[in-house]
Amino acid sequence: MNRSVSLMNRGVSLMNQDGSLMNRSDSLMNRDGSLMNQSDSLMDWDGNLMNRSDSLMNRDGSLMNRSDSLMHQGAQCHLVKDKIIEHCHPERSRRADVNGFIQ
Repeated sequence: MNRSVSLMNRGVSLMNQDGSLMNRSDSLMNRDGSLMNQSDSLMDWDGNLMNRSDSLMNRDGSLMNRSDSLMHQGAQCHLVKDKIIEHCHPERSRRADVNGFIQ
């Protein structure tokens, strides 16, 4: 490789798989080649926009708020502030104490 011709400035750009330049300051490239703006959104697998500031997308497409809950892969239960909610057995929901231990 001729270094004098083919050097890439690492401070300005990254190289896409097809050899085109991608500017790190404002965009990332989606798998389909469309641009994704880092400042306000992430792209779901379906190509829908997802706002990073308030939500993450569960596998079933529903929104998950990062501030209070996480969804397990089995979708059996998730933590909401101080409760463990068991979707398969809601009557067995339990409260957690201040240290996070289930009572």
